[in-house]
Amino acid sequence: MEEAKPVKVSVYNEFVDVFAEMMANPRAKPHKIKAMGERLSRIGMKLFILAPDDVVHRYLTWRALAMVNEDPKKVLEAYVNTLMEMRKDVRGMTELKVETGMDLMV
Repeated sequence: MEEAKPVKVSVYNEFVDVFAEMMANPRAKPHKIKAMGERLSRIGMKLFILAPDDVVHRYLTWRALAMVNEDPKKVLEAYVNTLMEMRKDVRGMTELKVETGMDLMV
């Protein structure tokens, strides 16, 4: 599955970009929110095909928390956990902790 790695990294980058757009524009108009939701759905489908189970499960956890407007810290932590699984997938391992990712977000 090594040949799929560049495509997978591209999907992971797209996930980061959508989240960055959401953070930069927290009061987006409804049509923008709908468009972001559609992008996230497409990302989710791509992850289902390309990513390992741990990444898919973390993504679904983050998405569920984000959709119910859960505590922002929990949503951010779930997002960072998703990134950590993506990092492990791309690099094979990581010694960084969730706290490091959280520090990068604020």
